[in-house]
Amino acid sequence: MLTETVDEGTPILSFNTAIYGLDAIKKAACRFGSHFYIFIEQRDHMIEVRLVPKRCSHSPGAFVREFCNEVLDQELRQRVTAEMAEIRNLLSAHVFSKPFSCRRRVVNANMTGA
Repeated sequence: MLTETVDEGTPILSFNTAIYGLDAIKKAACRFGSHFYIFIEQRDHMIEVRLVPKRCSHSPGAFVREFCNEVLDQELRQRVTAEMAEIRNLLSAHVFSKPFSCRRRVVNANMTGA
């Protein structure tokens, strides 16, 4: 479960590691690096993210909600990538298994005028 607390105007988000992975949180943090200084700490089964605004004019509320959506998006992207890895590998193996035979047919067709 995701919880949000604020320490001296700085949002602190806690992500449960059973739901959200560290890599997904890091990828989301990378996308928000232009708006915040981001500090990540892992404690037991929770990952704590502190978002310190780079500019005083930034109201962190909307950015915090967007950050949470981005973490979820990154987590789901990783899961889909993992689920599709076997299919992607099979397709890649099939596509790249016959490159020379396809090329020979084209060369032979050009040589015979067909």
